[in-house]
Amino acid sequence: MTTPLGKFLRKERIEREWTLRDMAKLLDISSSYLSHIEMGKRPIPSEIISQIINELNLTEEKQHELIEASKISHKPKIIKINREELSNYDADLALMFARNFENLEDDKKNILRRILEDSEEEDE
Repeated sequence: MTTPLGKFLRKERIEREWTLRDMAKLLDISSSYLSHIEMGKRPIPSEIISQIINELNLTEEKQHELIEASKISHKPKIIKINREELSNYDADLALMFARNFENLEDDKKNILRRILEDSEEEDE
């Protein structure tokens, strides 16, 4: 899933005919770290924003676009589970689900949704 920041950076790289590795090297960070920033899995530090502005010689309009994209692109995902009320098995299952959710294929998510909806109906 590409974020607005990822789209911005990718567009800038394509216009310059750079690979992810080229831009990462310019910013003195790893390709995987830059990829995580683009995908919204890591926040972009302000010093890297400054480096991008300087190294890419961005116009004021593009600087504003970069800054706005960075503000909305990384949203930490926080889900709290009250483990005190769960057995170890259930707590492990909930954590396993949370860790793997983003990688689940849509058909498997649909199956899980049906299971959970059925469970809600039983509770009513």
